[in-house]
Amino acid sequence: PAALSAYWHPLYSLLLYGVSALFPSREWDAFAGHLLNLALFVLGWVGFRLLAKAMAGGIAPERKPGLLRIADAVYFLSSLVLGQLWLITPDFLVALFIYVSVLLVIRATRDPGRRGHYISLGLALAAGYWTKAILFHYTLFLFGFLIAKPAALSRKYLLLGLAAFLALASIHALLLSHPTGRFSFTVAGRTAYVLEVNRLSSYGVADRGEAG
Repeated sequence: PAALSAYWHPLYSLLLYGVSALFPSREWDAFAGHLLNLALFVLGWVGFRLLAKAMAGGIAPERKPGLLRIADAVYFLSSLVLGQLWLITPDFLVALFIYVSVLLVIRATRDPGRRGHYISLGLALAAGYWTKAILFHYTLFLFGFLIAKPAALSRKYLLLGLAAFLALASIHALLLSHPTGRFSFTVAGRTAYVLEVNRLSSYGVADRGEAG
């Protein structure tokens, strides 16, 4: 299917398709993409604010409003300058899953006996991998660090969360692997070769220089 893109993993593509389907013609596709990114921008702000509140849990109540305003400023400045809201990319969705994952780790640290935190962490990161391949590496590093690190977290439940991630992520990996006949969790390397070696920009225009 078209959503199995070498450039993006399918979740963002499917969301784009769903939002575009709300409009009468393909002429609205660009608007639909910007509308989706605006919604993800707002959801990211909510997720970042929840994360900031969780991190400020031990701070005196009278100082929290000021810290939350600083967190808002950090989110808006970093998102507008670094996030490039005007481009139609899955980066805001990826950022949202990262905020959620850190928030769930904090909640699991404060309530290590609650199995739901660990399963939700695995599923959220799997959804992130369905958005962009980098979340595969991020997830393995995160769970490896948390399992190896002596902390209050339950290693049994961490393994359960990792199993939840692998169960959902493996579906996409199998879909990518089937056409090539070998295991692959991403095919972005080919796209990177075209962009970086053949010097083709992400807008489909070749840069100066000979093709590789």
